[in-house]
Amino acid sequence: MPAKQTRETMLTITLSEAKELIARTEAGAKQENLLGVIMPNGKPLKDCTGEYLGQLGQAMQELGFRLGVD
Repeated sequence: MPAKQTRETMLTITLSEAKELIARTEAGAKQENLLGVIMPNGKPLKDCTGEYLGQLGQAMQELGFRLGVD
C-alpha cells in the first residue's frame, strides 16, 4: 500500500482577515448558521476540507503568537 502523501502547504492569514473571520463566525453563531460562514478562501465552512481548516487554525494560532495574544 503506498504511503499517504502529505502536503506541507503553509497557509497564512493577515490580521484583517482574522478579524473579519472572527466577526463572521460570531454573526454565524448568533444566526445558528456556522456552516454558512464564509472562510478566507471564499467558500462556506461546510464546503471546506479538514486539511484547509487545520491549516487555517494553525495560521490563526501563529498570528496570535506573533501578536502576543493569549
